[in-house]
Amino acid sequence: MTQTRFTERHAISPTEAKGFDTEALRANFLIDDLFVSGQISLTYTQYDRMIVGGAMPTGGALPLDPIKPTGTENVLDRRELIAVNIGGAGSVSVDGEGFDLGPRDMIYIGRGASVSFASADAGIPAKFYILSAPAHATYPTKLIRIGDAKRIDLGASETCNERSIFQFSAAIETCQLVVGMTT
Repeated sequence: MTQTRFTERHAISPTEAKGFDTEALRANFLIDDLFVSGQISLTYTQYDRMIVGGAMPTGGALPLDPIKPTGTENVLDRRELIAVNIGGAGSVSVDGEGFDLGPRDMIYIGRGASVSFASADAGIPAKFYILSAPAHATYPTKLIRIGDAKRIDLGASETCNERSIFQFSAAIETCQLVVGMTT
């Protein structure tokens, strides 16, 4: 039984979106079911064929199963992927090689790889936030720890906008994906 489920979103024109009320905006743009226990949840969008998703392994490893919209035998046959762990400790297997990811670590996975996600402790599961885009070249898998990301501190507590931006993409070569995290 597949543990990867997907939905598909079609592009909305700016003219059409101007007429949307809050309910219509939420229905067309909000992805509110990214993290489902024991599943990989993907949303395939017609916006540059991006995939946004989440993997929340609570039992064994969750393989990234093929989905129809990619039109390929494996999801990453013509795509690249970035996963950021925003949950407990976990691991990602890429073509059989394991990578341990702590909270807020990121992994880049190049075109053509086979991937699965696992949690180190099902009681505090890993939550992998996933982004995938079409790729014209293959770049090597690379794990980037949160401490190795380029950190930029901005704002101030007095103006209620103090934040740290962690730029992961500065440490990797990709075809299209750019990813960072703000805390």
